Amino acid sequence: MADIYVYAYVEDEPTEAVLKKMIEYVNSYSRNRFLFCNGAPVITRGYGNLKNTACRFLRAEKSGIWSIFVTDLDQFETVHSLCNNWFGLSCFRQLPSQMIFRIAVREVESWIIADKEGIAEFLNVAVANFTDLPDNISDPK
Repeated sequence: MADIYVYAYVEDEPTEAVLKKMIEYVNSYSRNRFLFCNGAPVITRGYGNLKNTACRFLRAEKSGIWSIFVTDLDQFETVHSLCNNWFGLSCFRQLPSQMIFRIAVREVESWIIADKEGIAEFLNVAVANFTDLPDNISDPK
């Protein structure tokens, strides 16, 4: 088993929690283990800060540094339009292999709401309070 140290950046606390769960899940099934570098994941407090940090890391990827970025699709039409806006690339698959870039469609909060049973239990409210179509909520925060 090899340890891969990664720098990780997210916009906000809900995305940080989701990323930590994602890494925990991946580590339980992978022969390699992702470990956050000291202080990561870093909460950038907004889309603009996260975009600027990601662009700086894109230039540094040739040095072998691993990084993870998680953002929301928000008002972008498609994943490809977001990648073009951020990096000038037509697809996130054109990013270096050490740069893990994940986009929540539409927002990470809609991912959380999609687990109706889990969020209902966590909040101690009825499952009926949650929609079957969380991506249709204009602002799931």
